[in-house]
Amino acid sequence: MKKFLKYGDFVSYEEAKKIVQETGVKTRDQYKIVRDRELFPKLPKDPAQVYTTKFEGWGTFLGTGRASKQRKNFRTFNQAKKYAKSLKLKGRRAWAKLKDRPSDIPNKPDCIYKKDWKDWQDFLGYDNKYYTFKKAKMIIRKLKFKDSFAYRKYARTIDTKLPNYPEDVYRIEWISYGDYLHNGYIAPMRKKFVTYEQAVKFVRSLKITRTKAWQKFCTSGKRPQNIPTTPNTVYRGKGWKSYPEFFGTDIAGNNVKYMTFKKAKEFVQKLNLKNRDDFFKAKKLGIIPIEIPSQPNYVYK
Repeated sequence: MKKFLKYGDFVSYEEAKKIVQETGVKTRDQYKIVRDRELFPKLPKDPAQVYTTKFEGWGTFLGTGRASKQRKNFRTFNQAKKYAKSLKLKGRRAWAKLKDRPSDIPNKPDCIYKKDWKDWQDFLGYDNKYYTFKKAKMIIRKLKFKDSFAYRKYARTIDTKLPNYPEDVYRIEWISYGDYLHNGYIAPMRKKFVTYEQAVKFVRSLKITRTKAWQKFCTSGKRPQNIPTTPNTVYRGKGWKSYPEFFGTDIAGNNVKYMTFKKAKEFVQKLNLKNRDDFFKAKKLGIIPIEIPSQPNYVYK
């Protein structure tokens, strides 16, 4: 049985907990902010869905203990199920959008009631109006949709027995949209790319110095399939530092050879700067030469 959204180069659940708790993040919102800023490259955006069988709640994951305290106040599974059925909702997304939910009804019942949980159809009590996964694939492959947007438009307006969000309805059988639509699409995290070092060698041969120029090249049709359009995502934790380093330039797009870490450190310490803001001001004023990178934490990583 495949786990929902279990893909990508993520660390194990125990490793993820350790990383998060060491950072001092205390809330779910803080986790999302930090994760979106790509400071946690190997942690999923939604750990509850990736670590479905092991996730014990945000309090346990973050190490705050808050979830355990709240979980004691939740209604029993049958009581929560009775409440859910009274709402006559038609799917998980409708449940997620629900406002004014009682505090003793969990937002993610599939995580809280793991022992009793079957599926959303059972919990919400709605009839399954959709085709089976096998029949749906047979139908849509004949229609040859180019992407998920074209498919959703068709499902919403022409054949309502096809779900708008098949990844939710066919959760157990789901692999990817490329598999479902049979259009050959492969998600970036599943493609096979060259190593970071090989990508750097290729990109620097193009003499590209800005991200805009890189984006233009990626849409020109000249980019090899084994070179990613988003190297900052593909090579996170695999050598990536910054776009200037990737292009072989400084932050302004000029080709430059940086000082060694030791020399750069000696130079900066002589300035008696107090913090990061002082460093950036000195860099902007030209006190710190271009041979010292604006983002030393990336270049000398």
